[in-house]
Order: sequence, then C-alpha cells, then structure tokens
Amino acid sequence: LLLGSLVLRPYVFLFLLVFLLAGVRDLGARRTALFLAWVWPLALLAELASTRIGIPFGLYHYTGATRGRELFLADVPFFDSLSFTFLAYASFSLARRVLLASSGRTRQPSGRATARVPASPVTVALLSGGLMMLLDVGIDPVAVRGDRWFLGRIFWYPDGGPYFGVPLSNFAGWWLVGTAGAGGYLWLA
Repeated sequence: LLLGSLVLRPYVFLFLLVFLLAGVRDLGARRTALFLAWVWPLALLAELASTRIGIPFGLYHYTGATRGRELFLADVPFFDSLSFTFLAYASFSLARRVLLASSGRTRQPSGRATARVPASPVTVALLSGGLMMLLDVGIDPVAVRGDRWFLGRIFWYPDGGPYFGVPLSNFAGWWLVGTAGAGGYLWLA
C-alpha cells in the first residue's frame, strides 16, 4: 500500500524529497529528522481528531475511495498527514527569512546570516502558523473540489463552510497546527 501511495500521489513524495534535501542543507540531518518526527505525528493526531470530533480543523470525513490502493492510517490517507511536514517546513523557513529580513541583518556571500534571527521562538512559531494557514487558504478550496481534477474526491465537510465550502475552523486549525509544529520543533531542538 505504501508503493500504491507513491504511485497514486507522486507529487507528495516529490515535495517530501525536496523538504528533506532543503532541510538537511538548512538544519542538518538530525534536526530535519527531528522536524519530521515532531510535525508528522502532530499532523496525524490533528487529522484523526478532526475526522472524529471536529477539532482542530472542523469535522470532515475521507471518502475512502482509494482504500486498498494507498496506505491509510485508521481513516486518514498517509499522504495527507505527511504533506503537513513539508508545508510546515516551507512556512517555518519563510517565517525565519521574513524575520531575518525585517531585522536588517545582512547575509554573507555564502548565503549564511551574519547573526541569528533576533526574533523569539514564539514569534517564529506564530508567524509560521500564520503562513501555514495562508497556504491552506488556497489548498483546501481546491482539494475539497478534487473531483474536478486529478486529486479525486477524497474528503468532504458534512456542513460545508462559507469559504468555497470550507469552514473557517479549518483555517484556525491550520494556524494552530502550524504554530505547534514550528514551536514544538524549536523547543525540542
């Protein structure tokens, strides 16, 4: 089923590979592994909770249409929670870049900063969460209409929502998971 997931969702694994390569270059191998080991289970827990009790993303359900063709963890497709890792890393990296640029610090010709970002870990985590939520402003409206393109209808919100069928609680959940992902990583690292 893992091979089936790779065949069915190659873009997820391509993005994961890019995250791993960029993360190793940026954070080092151990810290990239730590990021993955923290964010992926956190995202899976959030997915499992949302599909059961509606927290933190609002209540939604996966159709299970691809069950038997790809790996599911309980009622959540493996690729879905795995996607949070590279989305969280992209948000975390952009937050650090924005905070570095706003600090007025310069970069050496090698690309390395001359000093650490003078922002607190809380600031980095909050901005990371906000940027992750902004990613989902584009992702979820497209994903919920996956039957109109190659993704297929993989999930639905029973009560829909005001933003192209997506409930606003979904965006609050993405902010929360993005903030907890970056903040937890910074605390652990």
